[in-house]
Amino acid sequence: MYILFDLANQKVAGQAAAADYVPVAGQVIAPAPAGYTEADADALVYEEGELRIDAAARLTRLKQQRIAEVKQQAAAAIEALSWRLERARERAMLGLPGETEAQLWREREAIRRASDRVEGEIDAAADGASVAAVPFAVTVEDQPPLQALARIDLLRRFTAAEMTAIQQAATSNPAIGVVLMLWQAVSVVYLTAPETIAGVQALEAAGLIGEGRASEILAAAP
Repeated sequence: MYILFDLANQKVAGQAAAADYVPVAGQVIAPAPAGYTEADADALVYEEGELRIDAAARLTRLKQQRIAEVKQQAAAAIEALSWRLERARERAMLGLPGETEAQLWREREAIRRASDRVEGEIDAAADGASVAAVPFAVTVEDQPPLQALARIDLLRRFTAAEMTAIQQAATSNPAIGVVLMLWQAVSVVYLTAPETIAGVQALEAAGLIGEGRASEILAAAP
């Protein structure tokens, strides 16, 4: 294969048989380098009378191509969770057991984190083979800590004895009653929310849960 190369713009101008080539000012015709494909067109340089593939430019192109593929895979994986999110909302409205929205949002965030991580690995790859070898997969490390709990899941973090003591205290301690009222008003409790932290810490300060239990109850799920 012979390639027409525009010297002024440093880019491929076309292809032609050497016998059919009509000279054009600013153009040269030269054999394609070994291993050349049309995808390498932007990586070609003309030096010392011949065309060669610039390794750095080719690697950049391969990285860009692979990163684009990863982004598409991540977007498809996130979109695939849409129907599960809809099901979770409907089951929550009906009071049926199953996956929670918080769990599925966590999965979506893990996909995004995996995409960012893999793109970084691709960008750090030293050659084309290494770029191709980087897989797109969501790992345990990509899972963000679960900072949102269904109200029932938060309450399950208390022992039966603690719940009894809290319920009894709420009848005579307005501050404790407010804590329970706030939790009853929501379906999802955010462990990092100031009111959640203050509420659980108030229970510990009142002696309704043991020392150190507030930190245990507020701990993010792994």
